[in-house]
Order: sequence, then C-alpha cells, then structure tokens
Amino acid sequence: MSPLSETHRIPEPMLNDFERSHPQPMALLINLLRVGALLDKEITEYLSRYDLTGPQVGVLRILHYYYEHGRDGMPLSEIGDCLAVTKANMTGLVDRLERDGLVVRESDASDRRIKRVRLTLKAHDIHSRMKPGFIQHLSDLMSPLSGSEKDQLLSSLIKIRRVLGDTSALDSCT
Repeated sequence: MSPLSETHRIPEPMLNDFERSHPQPMALLINLLRVGALLDKEITEYLSRYDLTGPQVGVLRILHYYYEHGRDGMPLSEIGDCLAVTKANMTGLVDRLERDGLVVRESDASDRRIKRVRLTLKAHDIHSRMKPGFIQHLSDLMSPLSGSEKDQLLSSLIKIRRVLGDTSALDSCT
C-alpha cells in the first residue's frame, strides 16, 4: 500500500504511477484543496451573520485599510487587482455592495472614465462590529499551529502563489 493511499484514504487502484512514485505532491495538493474548501465553508458561515460573503469582505477590508491610511476610495480596477478578480466579477460584486448600501461608486475627479469605490458609513459600522470577532475566530482556527509554524506555512504558501504567477496581490495589497 502506498503512503498516499494509507494517509489519505485513496483506494490503491485509483492511484496512478505518478501518484505512487511521488505521493508527497499529490498529498499536498489534496490537503491544500481540502483545507481551502473547509476554510471557505467556515468563513462563509461566520460572515453570513453579517449578510456578507468572503469576496464582499475582501473589498470592504481593502477599502477600509486604504481609508485608514488616508485614501478614501479606490478605482474598481485596483480593488480587482488586489483580489485577483476579473473586471466583470468585480463589477457584479460592487453592484451588490452598492445595492446593500455599503459602497458608493463615483467618477474620478481627474478622469471621469475611472470609477472610484468608497465605503459608506454603514460599511464602516459593520466593519468595526465585525472585525474583532472575525480576527478572534481566525486566531482560534489557526491556534493548533505554533507561531513559527504559522510563519513557515505563510512563507510556503507565498512561494506557491509566486510559482502560480500570483505576484501583484502579494506586493501591493493588504
């Protein structure tokens, strides 16, 4: 029996030659995908208390960060770059946030073709109520890892993101 079959309950006949001879990359992939799906489910359930989705919170988090650093509003394209979201998806996401009264879209004063997205007072209020509990929830989820394990995991994930070409969000976004 292969290590991949033993540790991940994959029936031996389902393993191909590569998986049998290189079990570690496949085990890493399976675990990364599983953890990603489980975290997505956990975060979705938590955020539903505020009638928000993960991508919506991503937009609010970015806008709030820049607001705290003296920048009230950002072009739609910059937010999309930070979230690695297409222009079409970004437009729909901001449409829903605008409909819910959390952001407003305004033409840029220097270039009216550019649409800037800005948080509303309602968004600032939700952010201030949600953030402490959300951070504690994330801390609780990550509590099985020591500080050095968290640092190593983060470093490893950033390396994988770079290999996959995800560099813009690593350098310019919060």
